[in-house]
Amino acid sequence: MRFMTVRVAVLVGLGAGGALIAQDAPPLHTEPGTRAPLVIEERATVMHLINRKTEKVIGTAGRYTYHRFLIGGTLHGSQARKLDNHILDDFQCLTAAHPWDNLAVLGALHTYNVREEPLTYHHRSGPIGAIYTELRTRKNGADAKAPVAVLGLTAGEEACYALRGQKMTFYETDPAVKKLVADTDKYFSYVTDARKRGAEIEIRVGNKRANLKADKDRKYALVVVDLAESFPFPTAIFTKEAVREYFDRMTDDGILALHISNKYIRLEPMFAKMAEELKLTARVWNDDAEGRHGKTASSWLVLARKREDLGERLCSPISDLMIKFGDEQIYEVLRYSYPELKGILDKNPAKQQETILQWLDKRPDDPQAKQYAAWIRKYGSEYESLMTVLQRETGTGFRPVRPFPSVMAWTDERADVFILWVNPTLQAVRGFFGYPTPITR
Repeated sequence: MRFMTVRVAVLVGLGAGGALIAQDAPPLHTEPGTRAPLVIEERATVMHLINRKTEKVIGTAGRYTYHRFLIGGTLHGSQARKLDNHILDDFQCLTAAHPWDNLAVLGALHTYNVREEPLTYHHRSGPIGAIYTELRTRKNGADAKAPVAVLGLTAGEEACYALRGQKMTFYETDPAVKKLVADTDKYFSYVTDARKRGAEIEIRVGNKRANLKADKDRKYALVVVDLAESFPFPTAIFTKEAVREYFDRMTDDGILALHISNKYIRLEPMFAKMAEELKLTARVWNDDAEGRHGKTASSWLVLARKREDLGERLCSPISDLMIKFGDEQIYEVLRYSYPELKGILDKNPAKQQETILQWLDKRPDDPQAKQYAAWIRKYGSEYESLMTVLQRETGTGFRPVRPFPSVMAWTDERADVFILWVNPTLQAVRGFFGYPTPITR
């Protein structure tokens, strides 16, 4: 016991911080791609021991080395290639528990393969992680190993989600991307590692839409379109006809996941209109939580024929409230939903929460009132926003999509990109000539 206590005491008052190094190192590899240059970089992050009281660095606690894949200057995935732990990292996991428990924890840490963790916008804590979790758990796990299609290979990060015995098919246009990502593990080993785990990974090279359409004998429980951050923007993958083709290759209860992150174009209102026209259920999560190592912000949209197909993780009843109230606080929702409550609150502002709870408790036949009261008690405040409640209750941020006036769904014949362009100057010019500018509102 004294042995362990000494080691734990070493870390009292210490924290960990990271510092990016080797920013100016030359690329590991460059070559022209079908649409844009392909660049692979190596970076490193040094983790420091920090004295929490003085905030001074007192030592090195480990080092991550990772590769980044850039296509046309845009990050399309990265992989931690090596993790050099400091010896003190092991001591942080030791406790006063049974020695065999400590041994099990240390064993798990030392067998953990950091190279099999998806990073950037494929992080397990983000939208795509939630989508795969829903696939794994719905129907009592019946779809855990269901076939998955992914349009866009990127760095191969999504292969991390492929389980033993599961087939994942990547549709990729550029043979150079396949060569760098799937034919070798020199730069990225996601695909190679998935195959070693026993997953069946297929790479279909050629026009993505055409190849998917040609695979008439296939049905996927999940289709992922992972191309939005590309530039120039490939509009053909997001037209109404393309979405119909994706659903033709999906099971009746299949999920379509669309990566809609793009620093130039705001895609959500276009898909809101498309979902309305195709009578699909749509939810979107703009995840800007970047506190985890290697994670980047991202926006993902899910579509399904019925809301039940998305499950409560991706389409919670809480999100239904946001269709009417947006991200209002519970307090404002109550005042709008129950006009008679406003006058009661105005008479007794000093005991507002107590008054609200007493009033809600007197409505036992109103399930929504009971739910509001439960949230207020659980979180201790009537000022929590619906989005905060949604994230705490479901662990996700999938909310309803928001349509904009004048924004139409794209078709193969017509795709108005400029109406969605996030550029004040461009929108000002459009407004000057009388064109609609809903994106600026």
